[in-house]
Amino acid sequence: MNVVVSCFRTGIITAGCVILLSLLLFSCTNNPSPVGSSLYPPQNKLVFHALDSNNPADSISFTYKIDLQHLSTATTTSNILAGLYKTYEARSLMKFAYIVDSSFTFDSIPHMNLKSGYLQIPLAGYRLGDTSVSMQFNCTINQILTNYESGATWDSLGALTNYSSTPVGSFTGHIGQDDSVLNIPMDTAFILHLLRYGSFDSLNTNFQGLALLPQSGTSGITSFKTTAATLHLVFQQDTLLDTTVMNAVQNIYIAKSAEPDPPGEMVMQSGLVQRLHLYINYPLVPQLSTINSATLQLTLDTTNSLFGKDHIRDSLQESSLDTMYIFLASSDSTIGIYELMGARIPGTNIYSFPQIASFLSLLQHGAANFGIVPQQGFGSGHNPGDEFTTLDKFVFYSSAAKDSTLRPRVKIFYSTQSQ
Repeated sequence: MNVVVSCFRTGIITAGCVILLSLLLFSCTNNPSPVGSSLYPPQNKLVFHALDSNNPADSISFTYKIDLQHLSTATTTSNILAGLYKTYEARSLMKFAYIVDSSFTFDSIPHMNLKSGYLQIPLAGYRLGDTSVSMQFNCTINQILTNYESGATWDSLGALTNYSSTPVGSFTGHIGQDDSVLNIPMDTAFILHLLRYGSFDSLNTNFQGLALLPQSGTSGITSFKTTAATLHLVFQQDTLLDTTVMNAVQNIYIAKSAEPDPPGEMVMQSGLVQRLHLYINYPLVPQLSTINSATLQLTLDTTNSLFGKDHIRDSLQESSLDTMYIFLASSDSTIGIYELMGARIPGTNIYSFPQIASFLSLLQHGAANFGIVPQQGFGSGHNPGDEFTTLDKFVFYSSAAKDSTLRPRVKIFYSTQSQ
């Protein structure tokens, strides 16, 4: 009897081992288990959600405001604009300071045989309006009579009463596509008057600067690198000398337009500047959720938009229309430092910003919402979003567009955990 029981127990144990071995071998297959299947407890699930402004049930809306700017200083850009085009006029104002040049001393000024002088301003290459090989450019240089600071606007310095009635320099001619500098002849009596101030400090105190004022006949607006502008003297002592006596230390331009903006559309224009703040109003996602991705799309109204020409960008086979940037505004009137790039979808007038999830996440975690600010960019090798360097005008369709396919669109994808 004991022998029978012992054999029975041995058989059960052997059968159990065979079954366990079979299960083990069955589990050791080439079929992998789902990746990440062990990251969450079995009772938790990762659920994905989508919000789309094209779906009215998702309650996403857009609002916007336009902040008007009127000036540029050396703290914001190295370029300024000047010229006339249709209803647009841009004037450049420049302050100068003496630089010490070993070619002359103040003691030699009374004995100096001054032949001529000229203001040399490097061209930046951008052009609005006349985009032909060369454009007609007529201007005068007038002495500024009114002290100006960074808060100057067209209303405060646009009137001709702010400048001397008699020009101290003038230029009439063409600016060619391949020209790199503009040389404007200056009145020698005015230059001697500047030199006879007798000291650097007195010049800085009494000389308010020069205004580059466009005159009728000008066929476009062009840009200058005024931080490299210099005033040159050509005088005769023992030999003919050309020496630099002044250079630009501050610059500003003031632009004015009588052209009305199309009603109900979102406008951003560099140079004036009209700065667009776009607000995305969407339902708050649940706490502890994650915004995985978000894309903003804006459609350009090509009929009301206005674009210039940049010969530097042309040589790089880039276009004013190609690249844009967006910033998270840090206040009602300023942009922030948080920057993302967008681009025009080839063959369309739609600009796509596929990385705004980080913006929305900041707002979700309590950042103040002053809107998203789009700006044009210049592609690789150029400063992005330099809104004061051009007069390009972007007009985007707003939520008021009759055609719903032209309205701004945002798609948000977020995830939550549930049991």
